[in-house]
Amino acid sequence: MTENTNTNEIISKTAERYIEAGFEVFPLQKNEKIPIQYSNGVLDASANVGQISRWFVERYPGHNIGVKTTSELFVVDIDGKNDGFASWRQLIGVLNEGKEIDTFTVTTGSGNGKHIYLKNTADISIRNSASLIGGGIDIRGDGGYVVSANSKTKQIYEAIGNLDNIAEAPKWLLDIIKDKAKKEVVELNTEDGLIPNGQRNESLTTLAGGMRRIGLNEQMISAALLKVNPEIFQQPLPDNEVMNIAKSISRYEPDSDRIKKMTVEVPKLVDHLRPVENSYVNPFFQGSFLERWVNFSQTRNDSPPAYHEMGGLMVLASVTYGVNLFSNFFPEGLATNFYAILVGDSGRARKSTVLSFVKEMINALNPAVLLPDHSSPEGFMQALSRAEAHASMRLSDEFGDDLKELLHKRYMEGLKSLYKTLYASKQYTNERHSKLVSGSRIADEDKIVGAHLSILGAATETLFEVLTEKDASDGFLGRFLICFPSYYPEETPMVLGRAKDKPEWNQLYQYATNIRDWASIYSDRIEVEISDENNQKFFDFQKELQKKHVVVQRYFSIALKFAMLIELSTAIPSGNILKLSSHSCDIAIHIARRYMLDALFFVTQIGGRTEWEQRSERTIERVSSLLQGNKKVARAEISRKLKIDSKALNSIKNTLLDRDLIEIIEVPTQGRSKEVWNWLG
Repeated sequence: MTENTNTNEIISKTAERYIEAGFEVFPLQKNEKIPIQYSNGVLDASANVGQISRWFVERYPGHNIGVKTTSELFVVDIDGKNDGFASWRQLIGVLNEGKEIDTFTVTTGSGNGKHIYLKNTADISIRNSASLIGGGIDIRGDGGYVVSANSKTKQIYEAIGNLDNIAEAPKWLLDIIKDKAKKEVVELNTEDGLIPNGQRNESLTTLAGGMRRIGLNEQMISAALLKVNPEIFQQPLPDNEVMNIAKSISRYEPDSDRIKKMTVEVPKLVDHLRPVENSYVNPFFQGSFLERWVNFSQTRNDSPPAYHEMGGLMVLASVTYGVNLFSNFFPEGLATNFYAILVGDSGRARKSTVLSFVKEMINALNPAVLLPDHSSPEGFMQALSRAEAHASMRLSDEFGDDLKELLHKRYMEGLKSLYKTLYASKQYTNERHSKLVSGSRIADEDKIVGAHLSILGAATETLFEVLTEKDASDGFLGRFLICFPSYYPEETPMVLGRAKDKPEWNQLYQYATNIRDWASIYSDRIEVEISDENNQKFFDFQKELQKKHVVVQRYFSIALKFAMLIELSTAIPSGNILKLSSHSCDIAIHIARRYMLDALFFVTQIGGRTEWEQRSERTIERVSSLLQGNKKVARAEISRKLKIDSKALNSIKNTLLDRDLIEIIEVPTQGRSKEVWNWLG
């Protein structure tokens, strides 16, 4: 047996021992303390023996092990380089008669540190902290992790004692943690320089960008951010988010202009009347599935970025069968399925290319998900009824023609009814005809149970000519997201090679597979949780929608669907509870509002508008785009930049005032006052 083989066996058995002791574990890089690339760090932690075997025997043999800490199973992390041992000796000398705690302990790979494992059975919460109870003594609690015994950095992490012997934390230690934490909260709440929670990602990203510009690598940046994170925020970010920031920043060259752009622009979410495609900023968390999907998809074709975004969301919808949000609004559960239409020119928009890329990925994940593109209502029903225990999806590059038939051909009424029902329900019954049985005439039925139908179609701008105001108002069109970009990126040269041969494709495939497996394991046991604060955001959005056209009033549920998908794009839960973070909720509402405004614009174009009316609406859009980018613009500047005469500008002003999109501010000047338009959007 070789040395490597022996090491691999030791690591895999060590991982199993930690699981037996009640911990969850996850893989780290070889000889490092950081998670493997493109993982979700501690959020991937698992106690599933099969998963552990796949990691440490099949995929990452010999890699270091990360051990997830919790409030109940925490670790006192002593750093000798920062006088941690002196601080610890002082503590136990005063409070424990100088005696060490008899518990499982691990000496660190630096040779100058120690991890003391303890149980917390008291009614107090233990979170990550740095130097809270003494200089050089960190606490790894809820959301944290440590490197396991038998892992190796400079040296091997050596176990002292047995994992079966993890002692209960002494009362004096819990008391000092509790008292120090209380004091810290008071001090932080009165500290003028405290950074608000809403600025945590932006602040750490900016800090990381500064370190990268002077040449620090990922490990250095990660270590620095993990150190300052619990010291500058009342509620520190989870370790995995901190390390994702370090990883994302480290992809750029030192002193890169792109770092500066990312650290300043990406965290800011600007709501648009319509997306200005040439200024599109990928809104998703750095390193997430959706962020990487949009970036990679853009290298495969030069479609508008919003198309790529929609494609990534569709892929996630295809692997999240069984994920449902239950509430008083959604007693049967709100699933992650949704309908969308890509609208654009027949050639330049590259709609079919986007659909093909989505199809390629879904075929690799589970080809049974894909339904026939063209079929009768009966054929479509039969295909759906065969789709058990997985999502179903229809991809159509001629969806404009399909809609024309659906909306205006009597024989397609069954399919229209099917679409309407399965948008929000998992069951559908179709009475086809009656038949004679034992002398009695009864209805013959088709039934669909457990459906999870998504639709992604493509249509040209001739769709405007097909639809009427009635179509927009009867509830059917309101079930579809309209992706209608106003800008096409510059054409890019041909890129040789198959997408699936690229490492980026394989990374996306693996992550989507992990989501699919998680959803399959927990199935109908998945619980979605939203904090009161985030719930209020969706409630406010719902109230906003009530004042809009009926076509967008379902976008409240769209935003919730997006939030679930975005959260899973960022991190896969270790158990059956999917907690929606503020980040995911904010991004979801932002995107839903963007599509809402696209739909409102779309509605203005249908129903036989005159050419003059369409031109007028486009001018309003130009003014709105200028305002949303600058917030406050003088009337004279609008007229000058967009070359709009005074009469037309008065009409536009009245329209925007009627829509509650602007307010007029009179600003005094040396002569007469200046009229300024303030964007409210």
